[in-house]
Amino acid sequence: SSLGRPEENVRYRRLDALQVDEVDMLTVVLVGSSNSRLAQLGEGPRMFTPRGYARKIDGDLA
Repeated sequence: SSLGRPEENVRYRRLDALQVDEVDMLTVVLVGSSNSRLAQLGEGPRMFTPRGYARKIDGDLA
């Protein structure tokens, strides 16, 4: 991929465990929700947040 910089890396943290010295002006912090999960894929872990469609279809949000 041509996206990013060679020295760039991805770290996953709970927001309450994020240390101030881990971020600077070049850092992007993505905040998930209580439904966000980590999936272990071949190229490493990936964070995702499922959409609410399944609950709507099942009637949980009626």
